[in-house]
Amino acid sequence: VTSLTEQMYSHAENERFEEAARCRDAIEAMKRLGEGQKVVGSPDDEYDIIASYTNDLSTCISVFYIRAGVISDSENFLFGASELATVGDYEYMPSFICDLYEKREYIPSEIHLAFNLEESDRALTEEYLRLVARRAVNVKIPQKGEHKKLCDMVHSNAKEQANQYKVKAEHDTKTLAKLSTMLSLVALPDRIE
Repeated sequence: VTSLTEQMYSHAENERFEEAARCRDAIEAMKRLGEGQKVVGSPDDEYDIIASYTNDLSTCISVFYIRAGVISDSENFLFGASELATVGDYEYMPSFICDLYEKREYIPSEIHLAFNLEESDRALTEEYLRLVARRAVNVKIPQKGEHKKLCDMVHSNAKEQANQYKVKAEHDTKTLAKLSTMLSLVALPDRIE
């Protein structure tokens, strides 16, 4: 930003106003980009946080990606009631984690979980990730401190996403029931084309 600001002033002094405007626009874009990112650690902190929440209609697994001490991205994986048998139980989380990182270009050296894993599952997950990343990857379950607070925040996000899914599913069911009544259908439609 400092370099762009200097360039902007230099272009303005030399009456190259279009170039100065481009620098100004780039500075504003960089500031807006920085506003959307939450700083959670030092500039060399790189780790991911995974949390899961299950209600009676869905499971959401949230993943927050911390790069250079900032929450740089996040993903939410939603699974409906029909998929709960394979995802809702934590015993399936090692498989989910391995599948997630198998497809990734970059695997951080630490992954923090907002849920407990059996020690044997944690060790097997670390071993698999080490093979994929070709370096050590530590899977941790923070119990206190800032990392625990961040895990709680990601868990809250998963809960919110799962509950939003539930509200939408309930709304869709009510809408289908009304439609079924209006059309005098015997059963609720499974799909509408």
